[in-house]
Amino acid sequence: AMTVVGRNAGYSRAELDAFEQGLRSTGITAEESRNNLTRMIQANIDLAQANKIARVAQDAAVIGNLNSSESFAQLIHGIQTAQTDVLRGIGINADFEASYAKLAAQ
Repeated sequence: AMTVVGRNAGYSRAELDAFEQGLRSTGITAEESRNNLTRMIQANIDLAQANKIARVAQDAAVIGNLNSSESFAQLIHGIQTAQTDVLRGIGINADFEASYAKLAAQ
């Protein structure tokens, strides 16, 4: 599924494999890496940011008492759906309304 979604978004298989390996090197499981890279593509999140998000997820895992794969999945879900309660559950305070207002002002 990741390959098909990635190809439709303009990513090559080699690029997707590199992003997956990058996530796996941070402790994210192979399955969660592929699933969440697919979700990131669907949400138009830049895959170049995947490792940075994974590092945030590692820190959030400690706060949320989760493993890093679960934390990464929740973080991506929270970003993709703009559900601040999901993000708060892993210790991340987000204010999408303020971000939207700031963007509108630009």
